[in-house]
Amino acid sequence: MNTYKKIATASCFLVMGLSLGSCELLGPKPAAKLPLTPVAKEQPGKQPDVVFKDLQNKPAVTETTKPKSELFPGTDRFVPSPAQQNRRTTPTGTGSYSLNFDEADLGEVAKVILSDILGQNYVLSPKVAGKVTLQTTDPLTKEELLPTLEMVLRMNNAALVKDGRIYHIEPAAEALYTSDMSSGRSGYQTRVIPVRNVDVQDIAEIIKPLVHEKTILNVDGARNILVASGSADEIARVMDMVSTFDIDVLKGRSFGLFPLAHIDPETVIDELEGIFYKGNTDESEFFQFMPIERLNAVNPAG
Repeated sequence: MNTYKKIATASCFLVMGLSLGSCELLGPKPAAKLPLTPVAKEQPGKQPDVVFKDLQNKPAVTETTKPKSELFPGTDRFVPSPAQQNRRTTPTGTGSYSLNFDEADLGEVAKVILSDILGQNYVLSPKVAGKVTLQTTDPLTKEELLPTLEMVLRMNNAALVKDGRIYHIEPAAEALYTSDMSSGRSGYQTRVIPVRNVDVQDIAEIIKPLVHEKTILNVDGARNILVASGSADEIARVMDMVSTFDIDVLKGRSFGLFPLAHIDPETVIDELEGIFYKGNTDESEFFQFMPIERLNAVNPAG
């Protein structure tokens, strides 16, 4: 009996030993030991290495940084130069044609200028009639003859319309529907003038009192264009005035930015307006002050 217990006990120890041995074989191999970094001993009199260092251009904590004022000068030009305006070329040379009509028929005047002098084909509408008294003090050039005839026709409610190689003399009311859209030098015509920098309605209100009453101006607000109908001289005058007023005002104005440190922009603007406007706070003043609350700054423009 004791022998049996001893054998059983020995068998149990043998099984346990084999189990532990198998677990050890299945596990990962032990990692190699890494050598420890030796601790550097501080030597007396030696400064330690700098780990963190402030940038040289970083201001000190006690230093107050104040934004600088900025100026943006403009061109100070609010009217285009004469070279930029759309002006008609002045006829060169001396005049060779003198006109002298006394109560002459309008058709006869047209024949002399168009056919006899200029050699142009023309058609005279039976609805056009009138008497003309015209005398030139100085001789006219060939380039000045057609504008002179257009002026005479306009005084008699008629217009000169060019259709290809033929001139048509028609009542002014009918010339609008037969006029050419091209940019010819003579004849009744219709011109589309784009306006780029201002509202076309504002330009039309400005130039309408300055052009001939028979010049027709139509406004297309959706595309910001001006449609003008009239003689070549009238169209040239309209285009001159449009080029004069259609300018980039912001390009000519100057701007500034003045940050404030101890006061709000509205208070400063009230005081500046009292100085510059002298009590007149009309918003149409050209020189203006605008607050920029996000930057606590004043933005003058003029």
